[in-house]
Amino acid sequence: MMVHTPSAPSVTEMSLGDLIAVASAQPVLDEHDEDTLIQSARAGDVEAREKLVMGNLRIAIDEAIRTRGLGLPQRKLVAMGVSTLFEAIRSYDPAAHGPFSSYVRARVRLAMRASIIASTRAAAVVPIRQDIFNGA
Repeated sequence: MMVHTPSAPSVTEMSLGDLIAVASAQPVLDEHDEDTLIQSARAGDVEAREKLVMGNLRIAIDEAIRTRGLGLPQRKLVAMGVSTLFEAIRSYDPAAHGPFSSYVRARVRLAMRASIIASTRAAAVVPIRQDIFNGA
């Protein structure tokens, strides 16, 4: 488990390669583990929240890689994905949303795409890869 200390780099300071290495070292959580960790995290357990975020970090990285070349730095997109993971812990309802990882992926993808669209409105026209927005 990676614990963020003042001497440890934050997600925004790590290279994409380092982030991939950190995410790859994390165990994949099954639905039961996720549900247990969500309940604990909502009750204030910081370690449970950290395990949930780190266990799903690969989703934020994967979605950032999928949006390569669309106008925003990948590290910024990963940081946005991590922020979205924290939000998802608070808003997740297993009865309404299905598996947590599926819910997180949809939330992260939506947040990243919205940010990309907002950035392209404010900047020059950026070529759009249609396969990204069509769910390929």
